[in-house]
Amino acid sequence: MARRAARGDLATFGVLVRAHEASLRRYTRRLAGDEGDDIAQDALLDAWQAIGQWRGDGSFAGWLKRIATRRYLDRQRRAGPRSFAELDPAMAATPDCSPDRRMAVDRALATLG
Repeated sequence: MARRAARGDLATFGVLVRAHEASLRRYTRRLAGDEGDDIAQDALLDAWQAIGQWRGDGSFAGWLKRIATRRYLDRQRRAGPRSFAELDPAMAATPDCSPDRRMAVDRALATLG
């Protein structure tokens, strides 16, 4: 079916979307929480636009997840560095986590981006 969709068959692509959408949304929700549905939607649009490039080397579901993962990572990069408190609010509220330590962790996180 994916090969037919790759030749531009919109109806077949729709069948593939219905078959894989729920799984893709579960995956993106695990990655991005509340933004997962938006990422899944963007990934499906990207997939339709790039369907002619699908080579059939692996599973169609795997290809969709790679597209979604790239979308997620792009959003993360655009969002910029995150603070320590955003990554783990419970740890930031811990009394033994001094402001100096939090700032050091924030600086270290900023170098990773």
